[in-house]
Amino acid sequence: MSKRPATRATIFVSLLLGAGLLGGCTQSATQKLSDTSYDVAMAERFGRLDIVTDQVAPAHRQAFIDAHADWGGDIRIVDLEYAGMRLNDERNADVMLTVAWQRLDEFSLRTTKLKQTWVHTKERWYIESETEVSGDRGLLDEADPIVDGKAAAKAGARPKRMRGPRQDEPGNDEAASGRSFDDPAPLSVD
Repeated sequence: MSKRPATRATIFVSLLLGAGLLGGCTQSATQKLSDTSYDVAMAERFGRLDIVTDQVAPAHRQAFIDAHADWGGDIRIVDLEYAGMRLNDERNADVMLTVAWQRLDEFSLRTTKLKQTWVHTKERWYIESETEVSGDRGLLDEADPIVDGKAAAKAGARPKRMRGPRQDEPGNDEAASGRSFDDPAPLSVD
């Protein structure tokens, strides 16, 4: 019985299989965030807010639901794109989404860029907050000056909540305060 020496190809295949098995056993927190946030964006895109709210931190779920109450009703989501993520540290990250949308009573197509703040717990990643950072206002249950302005006040309608100034507005000193769906500021109607 003769022993046959291992060929380079056999060694190479063995190493690849071993690396694949080891690499498949664990998934980094960054990879989990990337996969989860992309899946959440796709669920949001197709109106599956039930899946999305499962990824929102329990303490912030009702505020998130309230901020998205008009989605699928008065607001139609035309397109939603996952615009990337940035890991701030091992437990905090920002995920960017670009949303094309329109109000059902208008013909204008609007675009808004959202920033979701995600936090990693022992169990998994959760959405902690979501803010409008650029583009058209009103996607996250904010007042629209055309729809919710003086005419609505004269009609006795209760204005929607205003989240405060957007982060991209000049002279916005409150941008760093991190206002989100969980920290609404009341809208004043003149």
